[in-house]
Amino acid sequence: MQLAGFDIEYNKIAERFRFLSSPTIRVNGQDICGFVKENRCGCCSEINGADVDCRVFEYNGESYEVPPNEMLAEAILKTIFGTTSDCYCGDYKLPNNLKTFYEGKASKSAYSCGSNCC
Repeated sequence: MQLAGFDIEYNKIAERFRFLSSPTIRVNGQDICGFVKENRCGCCSEINGADVDCRVFEYNGESYEVPPNEMLAEAILKTIFGTTSDCYCGDYKLPNNLKTFYEGKASKSAYSCGSNCC
């Protein structure tokens, strides 16, 4: 993006919004995707230069890196109209996968040569 003339603003919001993993999808403050299961994410690992785990979504016995539309629709409706209260209100600690991602990203940026090659 920088090569194309765009400025990049990178915001770390995981701690402020108490993400349980990445990605986190919320409706009315609730994580709609249930429990957290993670696996190695090549894309995020490449972005920051360190091994990073990202969330995988299980739906109908299958695992997905991107939640299927049907899963999202069901989860949204259940959250809006359901009676469950899965709000995470305890003490918060940034998940290891997000900590690793942010540390690697900061480290990679610190060692950038500053030219258009990096």
